[in-house]
Amino acid sequence: MGCLPEFLPGYQKVDDEKVHRRFVEAWDKGIPEKPGFSYMEMFDRILQGDIKALYIFGEDPFINLPSLEKLKKWST
Repeated sequence: MGCLPEFLPGYQKVDDEKVHRRFVEAWDKGIPEKPGFSYMEMFDRILQGDIKALYIFGEDPFINLPSLEKLKKWST
């Protein structure tokens, strides 16, 4: 889980065509052309059943998420 899914290293936008091409060439790997889900979108997707598991460390969503009650209900 990344907390800034719209950025590549150096806070460069993943959907910037020039930046994207530079990283694909440097890493010699394909990378997504669009940003991934945001922090809140991931938890919404879990509640919708689109994401089945999420490995989290160094973060406590019960402290940081604004929709705490919704997440508590889901986790039990």
